[in-house]
Amino acid sequence: MANATKHGGNRTFRLVLREQFGDRVLRINNDGLGCIVDQTTQSHGSDNRRDRLALVGGHLVLNSTVGVGTTVTATVSHPS
Repeated sequence: MANATKHGGNRTFRLVLREQFGDRVLRINNDGLGCIVDQTTQSHGSDNRRDRLALVGGHLVLNSTVGVGTTVTATVSHPS
């Protein structure tokens, strides 16, 4: 959220934490400038978040549309 505030030109954030199909899902979206998400040019910060989530069996998805905003979704499976 710090980078989005600093560079993204957003006015609002929305955070939602919920359980979905036994997983814990954190979704953060903003109404900022958005960007072109290219898996080959992800930042070190995104890579670090993906690596940390992978350690607990989770994954990270970034979706963004230029001029609309960005959504970051972190999902971690809940052990049965």
